[in-house]
Amino acid sequence: MPEQSATPVIEMAGVCKRFGADPAVDALVDVNLRVERGDWIAIVGPSGSGKSTLLNIVGCLDVATSGSYHFDGTDVTSLDERERAGLRSRGIGFVFQSFHLLSHRSVIDNVMLADVYRGEP
Repeated sequence: MPEQSATPVIEMAGVCKRFGADPAVDALVDVNLRVERGDWIAIVGPSGSGKSTLLNIVGCLDVATSGSYHFDGTDVTSLDERERAGLRSRGIGFVFQSFHLLSHRSVIDNVMLADVYRGEP
C-alpha cells in the first residue's frame, strides 16, 4: 500500500448528483471517495449505476449537486467553469473509449493539441 500523504489527490464527501426535476433522478447519492497519490482504483458496476457520472465529476467535466470535492487540495466545488477547465488542463488526463482524434491530423498533432489548449507554443 502506498504511503499516504496529508493531502489526498481526490477527496469527496457526501457527493450527490441529481438530474431533472419532474421526477428528479439521483445518479449519485452520498458518495465518499479518497484517493491517495500512487493508489490504483477501479470504478465498476452495472449499467446505470453512476460510474460515468462519478468520472465526469472527478474529471471536472460536470459538477456535483451537493457535497464537497477536493482535487489535490483544491476545492473544486468553489471553482467556476473556466477555473475547472484550467485545473483539468494542468492536472487531469483522460483516456476515452472513443479516442476523439482528429482524423485530418497526424498522431503527434493530436497529442500536441493538449498543449494548444493549455496555451503552450
